[in-house]
Amino acid sequence: MTGQTPYYISRKQAKKFQEKFHASLENAKHSPLLFQIYGFGGVGKTTMTRRLEEIYKEKVDFAKVSFGLTADIQTPLKLMVKLYEQLPKTSSLNPFTKLDPFISLYEEYENVIYKLKTEPLSDDSSVDTEQESTVKDCLELGSTQH
Repeated sequence: MTGQTPYYISRKQAKKFQEKFHASLENAKHSPLLFQIYGFGGVGKTTMTRRLEEIYKEKVDFAKVSFGLTADIQTPLKLMVKLYEQLPKTSSLNPFTKLDPFISLYEEYENVIYKLKTEPLSDDSSVDTEQESTVKDCLELGSTQH
């Protein structure tokens, strides 16, 4: 079936989702919208997503991942980076490209992580060992560095 469009059997839930998707686009001001499509394998999630991309390609910038298939999305920040990387950087559809707060905040976050990992605590610090351990654990969960 290579090169052919797969058959798609519309379901009640998929039709409702498509209607909500359309309504959200019609009512969106200047905010990005996020939808999660999930379900058992083989029910048509990928096909429905492709159909939405085709219908709305002039109105919507799509970014997508597949849990279990997309590499390097183990933490919320890594997931955000993966999705962000897929968005066009100079799209007229994305009003945030002029400001690009994600990049500046991400860089600030990485700088803070670097300092926390490389600079020793001052001698007069009131940070105890448990607090230090908690911060290190949190950094491991959210860090994008290996």
